[in-house]
Formats: sequence, structure tokens, C-alpha cells
Amino acid sequence: MKSEKFWLIFTSLLCLLCIAIGAFAAHVLQTRLDEKFIDMINTAVKYQMFSCGSLFALIIIQRQFSLKLVNALVCQGLGCIGFCFSLYLYAVTQYKPLVFITPIGGSLMLLSWLFAIVTIAKNDIGSS
Repeated sequence: MKSEKFWLIFTSLLCLLCIAIGAFAAHVLQTRLDEKFIDMINTAVKYQMFSCGSLFALIIIQRQFSLKLVNALVCQGLGCIGFCFSLYLYAVTQYKPLVFITPIGGSLMLLSWLFAIVTIAKNDIGSS
């Protein structure tokens, strides 16, 4: 399934970026940014990895139960980018308007699981 391949590659890329950004923050930015901004980056790294786990879980659920969870995947992916990358950029630039993107990203991550719940509830998944 082409869509599944895209989501696996996308999620793997998010994992790679998460680890790279976390290492960069720990080894390069640690001495250049205030502690509150390092904490912000660490929060974003943590939530990015949670989101990666969520994406992999959604892909597995979709395949295991032959469900179409595209809305959940899109919301989770966009939510991760909106939430985490707005925090990364804000921490590095201190450009205040970026903080208004963060809650939109978080809301999309929540919406992702609402879509998953509705899709699972509507389908007879049996005990495959």
C-alpha cells in the first residue's frame, strides 16, 4: 500500500529528526540558549517521539484491522510538525508569534486519536 509506505517513511524521518534535534540541543545549544528554551526544546523532543510512537501505532492498527485511518494519520503528522517545530523555532529565534501555532498542533494530535476512536467504533474489527 503506497500510503502506508509514505507514512512509514514520514514517521521514520520524524524519528531521525527527533534524535538529531535532541542531540544538537544537548551538545550545541545547551551553552547558547537560556535554560527555559532548552527545556522547551526538550519538551518538543519528548512530544515528537510520543507522536512518532502514535504514528507507528496508527499504522499498525490500520494494517492489523484493515481500517482506513488516514484522517488520524494526517492529524497526528501535522500536529507533530505544528506542535514540536513551532517550539523548536521559537526556542531558537524567540519569535513570539510561533507560540500560537503550538496549541493548534497539540489539538491536531488530540483530534487524531478522536478520529481513530470513531473509526474503530464504527467498524467490526472482530478478533483478528
